Parts: sequence; structure tokens; C-alpha cells
Amino acid sequence: MNAQKASFTGGEIETTFAIGENGQLDTALTLLDAVHDQFVTPTFNFSGRDVQRAPDHTLLVGYRHQWNLSGGGSLHRALRRGSLLL
Repeated sequence: MNAQKASFTGGEIETTFAIGENGQLDTALTLLDAVHDQFVTPTFNFSGRDVQRAPDHTLLVGYRHQWNLSGGGSLHRALRRGSLLL
């Protein structure tokens, strides 16, 4: 069943930092306020409650590294870690 009306307000901040010549650190913070404005079923009224599975905060941290090869090519490797902060 879908909600009749919901409001979503939020924003995201992203940053990228150079780590040496070949490294890059990425971070992102997302803030979200998700509320059911109107969600009424025959047995319950969910209006005014938070939307399920919509986290208030999400944090992502990642690191990327590039190895330059002697033939002119390169190898890339990225590691990312995300976290839901409810």
C-alpha cells in the first residue's frame, strides 16, 4: 500500500581531498527528513510518522588510489564504506 502524501526534505555535502599524487579521499554526508503527511489505512493512521527505510543520516567515506604503470597505463582501486545513522 502506498502513502497518499509524504514530504521529503534534505541535503547532501560531498568533499574530495587529494592524498599525495595518486590518492583521493571522498566523503559524503546526507541529511533527510521523510514524513508521511497523509497515510491512512482501514485499520491504522500512519500520518505524521517517519517514512520507513528512509535514514535520517547517511555517511560515506571512500579512498581511491591510482598506480601508474611503466607502459603508460594505470591501475585503479577504490574502497568505500557507507553507514546509516538512524
